[in-house]
Amino acid sequence: MPVLNVLVAGAGINGLLSAFMLTRAGARVTLCDADDIPNTANASHGAHRLIHPWQNGDMAPEVARALALWRDLLSEVDCDGFEETGVLVAGPGPVGHGAAAAPSDRLPGSDRFAMRRLFPTFGVLMAAEIQTALVRWLVSRDVRLMPRAAVTRIDAQSGTVRIDGAGQERFDAVVLAAGPGLAGFADQFGLGPVRSWRCHVVYAPPDAPEVPAVAWADLGGRDMWGMSALRGYPAKFGCGALSHSAGRPGPDADEVRKALADAYVAIHPVYEFLYRGRVATNAWTAVDGTRRLRRHGRCLVVTSDNGGGFKYAPLVATDVCRMVSGLLAA
Repeated sequence: MPVLNVLVAGAGINGLLSAFMLTRAGARVTLCDADDIPNTANASHGAHRLIHPWQNGDMAPEVARALALWRDLLSEVDCDGFEETGVLVAGPGPVGHGAAAAPSDRLPGSDRFAMRRLFPTFGVLMAAEIQTALVRWLVSRDVRLMPRAAVTRIDAQSGTVRIDGAGQERFDAVVLAAGPGLAGFADQFGLGPVRSWRCHVVYAPPDAPEVPAVAWADLGGRDMWGMSALRGYPAKFGCGALSHSAGRPGPDADEVRKALADAYVAIHPVYEFLYRGRVATNAWTAVDGTRRLRRHGRCLVVTSDNGGGFKYAPLVATDVCRMVSGLLAA
């Protein structure tokens, strides 16, 4: 059987894992990105990401399947990239998805809520460590890496691609996992609006009291999430209500710090240290619709390049590998 020649455009977690799985399946892979590899400006960038099934409805079994895939592939790339902290949910609302009752002292302020549930086998994916390990594995398999080489044109029917600084080349398949770079192809592939968003978090200051070793989600039913200090990183606190469109002015660092600290202090005064925390901002991309992948000729477009999509990345990459193999069979 001929060896497939595949271009993966985008070196966030979806692109890196697609390149990993395609290489493992025997394809000859080129990985390019408009920035560095891994791309430190993408939605995947950062110390860590939560993985848990809360509020995922029918998707909850998929999160469990994704975690199993994460465990397997992390072992293969020799990366200890998952911390089984357990994920605590505390607030109003029904119990769901087989969560166990959580003790009231697991997280300060959680005792205020009658509904406290713990997902003990879930936790935190160490995003930066995972991306570094994947790049190391790809290099060891002689995958061609092309940093600072943006894809500027794709002929989806022939697989011919123009890459900045490298000219034109034909591939058997193209995987477009370019995050905000999808905007340049929205009309061609009928993606509709490609919206960029900004998400803000606050890291605890060095003198903050220690938070128990646990991660949390939807604290108080207000999309407040975070994780305790892990592997030298301080505890991280997020609040989904602070996310906003990148197309309009958002709060500055002082406003973010105060708004997030106010929300947590309203739950428990121990979180007053957040008024002295460090603010960090990330960007993610949203495309209308629920599909994670769209096929156009020889091109597969990944439309789940957002911060919340990190946990699903092994499922996306598995589908990419299956669909690329199907292109050859067709």
